[in-house]
Amino acid sequence: MTVVEHMNAIIMEVMILSLLKEQEMSVAQLCLELNKLPKEVVQIFKRGIVCSLLCAMTKKGVTAEREEKVDRKTSCVYFHLTDAGRDYFDCMIKEAWPLCGYIAGIIMREKVKDKTKE
Repeated sequence: MTVVEHMNAIIMEVMILSLLKEQEMSVAQLCLELNKLPKEVVQIFKRGIVCSLLCAMTKKGVTAEREEKVDRKTSCVYFHLTDAGRDYFDCMIKEAWPLCGYIAGIIMREKVKDKTKE
């Protein structure tokens, strides 16, 4: 996995957790909300990517799922944060915020250096 792919995965996880902190959602609802974000912020959220992340988060105990029958043949799976997931999200935000600022500072310094070389 490249650095950019790894960073995108972290960003996606944070975004999914932030949405699930507000309310229980299905994969389709999550994709719809996530794809409203500017494309410069994050790559397009495809169902497969979201499903993979949710599966991993469920295995870690961060999210849980609930199946609801829509009709006799169809059901919908809804995901929500567990108590451990809320703690994980809060910790992630508290620890990631200073790190993001530090990374942004490094990137800005490098961009300034590149412009002065031109």
